[in-house]
Amino acid sequence: MGLLGLIVGYTLASGMGSTNLGAPAESGAPTAQNPTPPPPPPTNDTPATADDDMVLGDADAPITLIEFSDFQCPFSAKFYTEALVKIKEEYIDEGKVKLVYRDYPLSFHPNAFPAALAVECAADQSEDVAWALHDAIFKNQSAGQELNPENIKKWAAGVSGLNGSTLQSCIDNKTHEEEINKDMADGQASGIDGTPGFWILGPNGQSKKISGAYPFDTFKAEFDAMLQ
Repeated sequence: MGLLGLIVGYTLASGMGSTNLGAPAESGAPTAQNPTPPPPPPTNDTPATADDDMVLGDADAPITLIEFSDFQCPFSAKFYTEALVKIKEEYIDEGKVKLVYRDYPLSFHPNAFPAALAVECAADQSEDVAWALHDAIFKNQSAGQELNPENIKKWAAGVSGLNGSTLQSCIDNKTHEEEINKDMADGQASGIDGTPGFWILGPNGQSKKISGAYPFDTFKAEFDAMLQ
């Protein structure tokens, strides 16, 4: 009887083991023992794009300088007052470089976001008045005036051709809040983690990230190398 039981048990086990419960998983396919591996972490080395932000200079310039900036950041102001003046004179005005301005208002600068909204709203009227307001914001702060909503409104009133009531309605409705948030997300995805942050894109697919308010000579060296 014991021997018969062993034979029956072995037969049942063999039959169960050969039951077809479905096609076997292909090699590498996800299973409970072989789960899908997680995607690799971002490398933060993919250059940012110009998106649809405002451009200073010739649209066909061979080099694109993408700036991620904060209107209340003293280092962004330092770049504006020191390096950008020479970049504009020697490269932008000569048709060699175009500057694309993208917003990156840091959370601990409470008036950076309202300033970004104002300039984005000004750009709805024209890029010329937007750049004029951009310049006024940095220049007036450099002259010792405080960045706040009241002063932004006052500085905007001094920009020729800028419709104040249209601008204020756009600001009040936060029309470009999503665009500003997108700029920040794009910057972070490309490795920008502070202001000012830059991507330089060359005519032959070159790219270079610069983080910080570096002097003009730093940018000059990169521009000249890409133009060779």
